[in-house]
Amino acid sequence: DDLSKETAPLGSGINLPPAAEVVVPPIDLPEQPIVKQADPSVTVVAKVEQPETVAPPVEKEPTQMPQTIAGGSHAVQIGSFGAAGDAITLKKKMLKKGYPAFVAEADLGKKGLWYRVKIGPYADSAAAKVAQQLLEKNAQIKGFVSRK
Repeated sequence: DDLSKETAPLGSGINLPPAAEVVVPPIDLPEQPIVKQADPSVTVVAKVEQPETVAPPVEKEPTQMPQTIAGGSHAVQIGSFGAAGDAITLKKKMLKKGYPAFVAEADLGKKGLWYRVKIGPYADSAAAKVAQQLLEKNAQIKGFVSRK
């Protein structure tokens, strides 16, 4: 038997090669692509627009200590001592330098009573942060902002 000459059963469409469809373009196309050659005697310079750059606002370094507020909520802690005499000595030293220093007592339970030397008080944490930066820059004292 030679199966290659058999035809597919009628109506099945199985095993038949697809019919070749002719695709006609919607417009008449020329035989060769249309490409315009640039004139070699003309030089084209493209102007590239640079995006407008806006310099970020430069924050001025603070030069003056912020105003203290009698009922302020924040201060800069610059020292903590177990002996009141040490705290008072640092407070006097800072007052002589013109910083608004004060001593606050802190009861630490089993550790006992400690004396914290602070600069301030200031209205908010932002003002205390400015004071902290100035203390570090001008007096080389590293403190931290704390609630009064």
